[in-house]
Amino acid sequence: GRALARAVAALWALFLSAVVYRKLTREQFLKAAAKAVKTTGTVLLLIGISSMFGYLIGLYGVAELTGQALAATSSSPWVIFLWVNVILFVLGTFLDMAATILLCTPIFLPICMKFGMDPVQFGMVLLINCALGLNTPPVGTVQFIGCTIGGVSVGHVMRTIWPFYGALIAAMLIVTYVPAFSMWLPNLVLASAAFFAVNWAV
Repeated sequence: GRALARAVAALWALFLSAVVYRKLTREQFLKAAAKAVKTTGTVLLLIGISSMFGYLIGLYGVAELTGQALAATSSSPWVIFLWVNVILFVLGTFLDMAATILLCTPIFLPICMKFGMDPVQFGMVLLINCALGLNTPPVGTVQFIGCTIGGVSVGHVMRTIWPFYGALIAAMLIVTYVPAFSMWLPNLVLASAAFFAVNWAV
C-alpha cells in the first residue's frame, strides 16, 4: 500500500540523483542516510515515550478521575472551559495527538456539552490544544523533530517562538469563549447543505 509507494518513491529519487543526474556522491549519500537515521530514531523514541505515557494514563484511569474532579469543581462554564483547556494543553505536551484525542474526547466532550459547548467547537478547542502541546517540551514531538531536522537547539527555538504561542493561545480563547466566531462557518456549511438537500429532493 502506502509503505510500498513510499519505498518505490525513495528508490526512484535515489536512482535519479545517483545515476541519471549524477549529483549524489557516496559521501553525500552516507551523510543523508546518517541524518535520516538520526531523525527516525528521534521520532521513534518520542512515539515510544508518548505511547507508554498514554498507556499508564489509561491503566490507572487518570483521565476519568480528572474528568470527575473537573465536573465537581465549579458550575461556571467559563471556569470549566478554562480547566479543560489547561488539562488538554498539559496532556498534549506528553502525548501524541491521536492518544490525546482518544483519551480526552470521551471524558471532556460530555462535560463541555453539558455546559453549552457544541461538539464541533470542542473539536476545534481540542485540536488547537494539541497543536500547542506538540510544540511544547518536555516531549513536544513536532518541535523536537523540527529542531532535529533544522539542526537547532530547542532552547533557541523556545526563545523565538513566543509570538506564535501568543497567536495560538488567543485563537484558542476566542474559539472557546466566542461560539459565534468558531461556529459561523460550520453553521453556514450545514445550512447550505440542508438547503441544497431540500431543493434537490423537491
